[in-house]
Amino acid sequence: MVSLASRHLNGYYAKKNNERRLLQHLEGTSKWRFIWNFSYFYGIFIILFGVAMFILVFVQVGIDLMEYTSGSHVQEFSCL
Repeated sequence: MVSLASRHLNGYYAKKNNERRLLQHLEGTSKWRFIWNFSYFYGIFIILFGVAMFILVFVQVGIDLMEYTSGSHVQEFSCL
């Protein structure tokens, strides 16, 4: 088992901190920020679009059921 002292002397933690710093720098660049914002807002758009489609279908089915039960629905085709 490797001791904490030997890890410290070998620069293990310095390498890890350097990797973490480079990752934070990469995530902070404008290109990655643009990609992150685009994917974030695209995901919100997909969710809102799905909710809107659900509401539209729900309203349309409700309108169709109201027409059918009110007697104004004319049945053109019969399965019997």
